[in-house]
Amino acid sequence: VVFLPFRPSIIIVFDEGSYSYRQEETPSFNARDVAVMRAYLEGFPVFLVSEHPSLESFYNARINKYKLIDLRDSKRITVRINRIRRPSQGTLNILPEGLLKKIEGYVKRNERVFIEMPRTGYSTIYCRDCGRVYRCECEGVFVYYKKENLLRCRLCEKEISPPDTCPYCRGLALEFRSAGIERVGEILKERLSESSLRLITLSSSARGLPEEEEGLPMAGFSLAVMIDADIILNMPDYKASERLLHEVYYLNEIVRPGGEILIQTRMPEYEIFKYLRTLDYTGFALQELKTRGEHSLPPYSRFIVLRLFSKKEIDTEQIQRRLRVLPLISLRNLVLKRRKRGGPFQSAFLLRFPRGTDLQALQEILLLLRREGIEVRVEADLL
Repeated sequence: VVFLPFRPSIIIVFDEGSYSYRQEETPSFNARDVAVMRAYLEGFPVFLVSEHPSLESFYNARINKYKLIDLRDSKRITVRINRIRRPSQGTLNILPEGLLKKIEGYVKRNERVFIEMPRTGYSTIYCRDCGRVYRCECEGVFVYYKKENLLRCRLCEKEISPPDTCPYCRGLALEFRSAGIERVGEILKERLSESSLRLITLSSSARGLPEEEEGLPMAGFSLAVMIDADIILNMPDYKASERLLHEVYYLNEIVRPGGEILIQTRMPEYEIFKYLRTLDYTGFALQELKTRGEHSLPPYSRFIVLRLFSKKEIDTEQIQRRLRVLPLISLRNLVLKRRKRGGPFQSAFLLRFPRGTDLQALQEILLLLRREGIEVRVEADLL
């Protein structure tokens, strides 16, 4: 809709904070932001609709850049926070017996249960002899995919066969440590009938739930369980708490009135759970904005990623010296996937600017790099 060749009368963006609006391929953009800018340039209204808007949109409403229309009509949902205990020998602590019995009870009453595990694959590989988790050359963790019988790096997606011995100490005491959706599904299949269980792999980039999956309506669940919320909270991402909040609100959308959401964590004292217990979006948003302001994080600053490609090896130190003349809050050289044989050399930089910074000087640097034969791709505000 945002690219229609004629002027629309109005644009409505539903679930405006959804990551499905973001295109990371070139040209990279956020369709929500495109809609806002087009409405501004052509003079028609745009409505950003969400029960849990992005922090950027909430901030814009706070500074009167946007007009806030509050039409929330909350349904009665019980949200419970369960502490994940230390596992006993041979058990998986994220699926305690009490939780399994609870799920079984719902299923026996022919009530629908939705279980979310925010991690793909079966498990990571751990050596009891040396205490190390098997990692890739790029420092990403290898994840075992049981159905395919292979290990895949979380960072660079390199694929290898599972080892018979520890690659570090040659020990034989290898075991599965942690769990992904495949392992959770395997355990549930042992307790429930095949007909009562369906595993659905959701896109991690979309961060939302489809209305229907293979004929299965994604609504009307009596219980929704987030198996391990810490997987999201432990992401190296300043938006981790906000991502968890959005995930819980997505669960709230598919649970029937009077239903229950159960969130498991090892740190229930963490501040965000105070807001999740009552689905207090406003309280969370105000506190999160305060925290981000103290650390000069968006929306009080801007992140820009520069991706560089060249037929020759890129002098990253020289480029960093050029970039440091800009009024930056921070500059970071990013770790990339390994260069494919015969492919271009690649580098990437993460730049953080104060909000409202004039980027003319950055544009001049990028123009010089292009004249030197370096292809430059710019991703603004996509983090």
